[in-house]
Amino acid sequence: MKVVLQIWLFGLRLFKDGWTVVGVFCRLFWHALFFSLFVAINVSPDESALLGSLSSILPGGGTAGSFLSMGLVYMVVYCIPVLLAAAIRVFFPGAIWGVRIVNALDGTKRQYVGRHTAQPWGSYSQYSLSWIVIFCCKFLFAMQFMIRPLMAPSIEIYDISIDDDGVFQSGHNIIFIGALWAPVFVVYMYDAQIWFILYQSIVGLVMGKRMKIGHYVGLNQLKKGMTTAAQLFDEKVVSLRTKKPNPDASTPVPGAGETGELRHHDVVRLRFAIIWNQVVDNFRLNDLLDDRETVILQYRILNKGERIHEPIFLLAGKLAKAIEVAAKARVNKWNTTTLIKNLANADTLDGVKNGLELVRDLFYLLLGEEEEKGALSVLEYIYSSPDIVALIDLTHLPQLGDNMVELLAVILDMPEDIATIDSIESAPEELRMELHVQVAQVVDRVRAIAMTLELMLNDDAVSRKLHNCHFLQATPDLEFQTQQLINLYKADALAETGLIAVHPRGDPSAIAARFVREDFISSCTRLFFLLRLDVAHSLPRCEDAKRRMGFFLHSLSMEMPRVSSMEAMPSFSVMTPYYSETVLFTLDELNNPVHSNALFAELEKKQMLKGGSELTIMKYLITFHAEEWSNFLERMGVSTLEEALEINSTEVRLWASLRGQTLARTVHGMMLYEDAIRLLRWLELYSLPNMSIQEKLDEMNRISALKFSYITGCQIYSKQVANGDPRAADIDYLMKKFPSWRVSFVDSITEQVGDKEVNRFDCVLVKAEGNEIVEVYRYELPGNPILGEGKPENQNVALPFTRGEYLQTIDMNQEHYFEECLKMPNFLATATSTGEEVTVIGMKEHVFTGRASSLARFMTLQELVFVTLTQRVLAKPLRSRMHYGHPDVFEKSFVVTSGGVSKASKGINLSEDVFSGYNVTLRGGLVTHVEFMQCGKGRDVTLSQINAFEAKLSNGCAESCLSREGHRLTNCLDFPRLNSMFYGHFGFYICNALTVLCVYVYAYCKLYVATHSEVEITAIMKTGSLDSLASVMTTQYLLQFGMLTTLPLFATLFVEFGFKQAALKVIELISTLGIVFYVFLTGTKA
Repeated sequence: MKVVLQIWLFGLRLFKDGWTVVGVFCRLFWHALFFSLFVAINVSPDESALLGSLSSILPGGGTAGSFLSMGLVYMVVYCIPVLLAAAIRVFFPGAIWGVRIVNALDGTKRQYVGRHTAQPWGSYSQYSLSWIVIFCCKFLFAMQFMIRPLMAPSIEIYDISIDDDGVFQSGHNIIFIGALWAPVFVVYMYDAQIWFILYQSIVGLVMGKRMKIGHYVGLNQLKKGMTTAAQLFDEKVVSLRTKKPNPDASTPVPGAGETGELRHHDVVRLRFAIIWNQVVDNFRLNDLLDDRETVILQYRILNKGERIHEPIFLLAGKLAKAIEVAAKARVNKWNTTTLIKNLANADTLDGVKNGLELVRDLFYLLLGEEEEKGALSVLEYIYSSPDIVALIDLTHLPQLGDNMVELLAVILDMPEDIATIDSIESAPEELRMELHVQVAQVVDRVRAIAMTLELMLNDDAVSRKLHNCHFLQATPDLEFQTQQLINLYKADALAETGLIAVHPRGDPSAIAARFVREDFISSCTRLFFLLRLDVAHSLPRCEDAKRRMGFFLHSLSMEMPRVSSMEAMPSFSVMTPYYSETVLFTLDELNNPVHSNALFAELEKKQMLKGGSELTIMKYLITFHAEEWSNFLERMGVSTLEEALEINSTEVRLWASLRGQTLARTVHGMMLYEDAIRLLRWLELYSLPNMSIQEKLDEMNRISALKFSYITGCQIYSKQVANGDPRAADIDYLMKKFPSWRVSFVDSITEQVGDKEVNRFDCVLVKAEGNEIVEVYRYELPGNPILGEGKPENQNVALPFTRGEYLQTIDMNQEHYFEECLKMPNFLATATSTGEEVTVIGMKEHVFTGRASSLARFMTLQELVFVTLTQRVLAKPLRSRMHYGHPDVFEKSFVVTSGGVSKASKGINLSEDVFSGYNVTLRGGLVTHVEFMQCGKGRDVTLSQINAFEAKLSNGCAESCLSREGHRLTNCLDFPRLNSMFYGHFGFYICNALTVLCVYVYAYCKLYVATHSEVEITAIMKTGSLDSLASVMTTQYLLQFGMLTTLPLFATLFVEFGFKQAALKVIELISTLGIVFYVFLTGTKA
């Protein structure tokens, strides 16, 4: 049939080349001969066959020498050219093109494009073996459970004679037999898709576990991740240039110790602490954390890295638990060794160590250096004791802990204005009175601590030293104590502005001053949390913050290529097409009522009558992001929305816009690349002694500008400016907020040429310089560039302004995360790490709209399977992953020489993004998928939006089946890879249609069988294989077999979150009727 169609389509053109004519007629003769033989096998199986004498030495059925007995011989001979062609494709791919007779006999290589689709032997064997397994499972299951049970009952029903005439009766019950076979036939037509999905689930799960994909969930897993994070981050993300020792360094290296091993460990911790603190700061700026949570999550870096304290959340509850354990020492008659052992078993030693260091530092500062031989000597006496259990009565330790908490609470509650005065005399009267009360409370709390220590030590000499403590000598004006606290707060304020000089490291008198410089208040805060922070409240309230922390820490355990230096990092650009979507929410949009579906209008009226208020976008966002809103109010220093609007309405608009699918959210996220590159460059520069701070900052800005650029194609920006559209003003605001961001647009200019007005089209690039928007480039176009689909045309207009070696395509509904941007150098390094020429690198996505509604959650789960497990398997081992629009990274040289990142023809390129994947495949490129880095993405959240989106994808798939790229792929790909292409793309939607068809076929066939029960009753009475007949009559399992397609979801959730979370999410999905939603989607796709 294929040869006949080729002759019919090309006609006389075939005769222009002699070899082509020979090849066509050889193929026609060959296929016609074996078609005749196979017809003879079915029509006259017992007739004497060609070469029939060979049947005596071969196994098979039928009479010796008959057509039936020779069937296996004919099949093997017919397959020889197919196997030979496959071998030539694999081992000598160029021969198809280089040898004209081979080209002619192959019959599929008439087009120029697609000559380089042959894959290396290793990859070919992998996906070929995959499809051998899939088809073996399909055929064995179909034969054993679908075809064989029908054979004997069909023959018996064929021989049954029914006397009663009825509607739709047929000779030998042919229609009845057809009703039994029809559902089986339809299922047989599409069940390869089910086996393909099962294969994806199993292989994707195994690959995911081997790649260590997933998230840390819960405090215990996060703690586990933090214990190894510093070492893993240094091994995977930090460049080799950063880890290379600097031979010119004359200044001490932070963390240097007596041995190289200790020094290296401390430097590794310092590097990660810097990065982690910046990540937490970014969380705070995005209002994912409040001030308290920020303090809890950050490392504490002292003396330029000489001392690094672990984040408080890792020590949460440990000091309190240690106090509880130690208080039992005397009752249980433990010695010091036993106590330490019990504290170690309770995993509290690190909390005890941190707490003791903070207590010592706090009292050295609070009491002053004059007490070194007094009260402070008591503290040193306790610390230096080799037998602490024998020295003090630890029964009173809980009371001492309570006293410390009361003291810290008073210190942290001191007036903020205390840092603005030099002495008590210069303070205003009101502040002086308030300060006097607070200082008196501090003295009382210190006295309580001293009394508790007397009880614990029971030593007269210790009691005398404590009583003689100068800080406890209360006077009516409390002048010494007040000035001591003022000095501490004043020193703390100076430390924040960097005005305190660096003390020599060896100067013992500088201990207190150095500590003061490192923030006295943070020390008190840290000690307070160590004593009182509960484990249950040690993690952020915001789920998004916990998710991002969990993924970032877990991804460090995944394999990723190393980066030599930031200088050697490939440069890249990010490109986003924009038309007229929301840039920033306006105040009117935020405050105007939202008109919901008419079905709920009556309910809203009733709610209004009860005193309720109308729903607005702002109220929805505040309710939906309650924790983030409270964090925002704390950051702004206000308590209500009205106060925030009065102080800075733009910040309120920006906060709301960063939680919607707006251009501001996308630009804000993508510009984090700039901050990440600067920080990674800082790690390479911070230990260089021959560069000043300003020089390092200049170098950081230089490298970020060199390696990264971001272009947004705002197609109608000039029209928006001319019309006074507020979206143009918002774009200008974003350009001023992010000076490195560039905007391209098409500028239509009317010119007078003679007596005619002619429209000239220019492509323009603009940026912000100070408060002005200035042109960077402008070039004239030959005409209106927007001829086809708007989005790809917009991308192609912006493409000339991009620079660098790689190009990332980002859509309007996406965002990025700072901690993920840190891994971009590693991500780009994957293009060269495998030894193959990678053209497109795919990136994992997180759908951030999953909490918006139940439908959004169902859609998110479906997207999660597609962007993780499905693409993982399509990329490897099947080698059939395409480009899906976002957030893939292209090799730019391929893009600019192959028609852009997507196709723009009207209609046929409805799914414009996937065609660049087709181009890559046809031209021998490689598409990979990377999962150690992820990007945020928004999805549709309402039923109408979801339905329209899925319908667009289905229509786009149908159009792509008619495209030339689809035709070329079917001609050029080898059979196993063509199956991957079909079932991973076109065939998915075709099989959805067959699934819907099968439901109707099954229903009508069962209806026919039910209306002709006399045939079934007669068959039961006469059959000798009742079990087979029963299985034939109860074939609803054919439809239930499709329920196995939910296995990819469970496999994906199991890899990402573990078995427990996967099971809970699947149960939740079923209990909320998510299966009904997926049935609806199947109908939409069909």
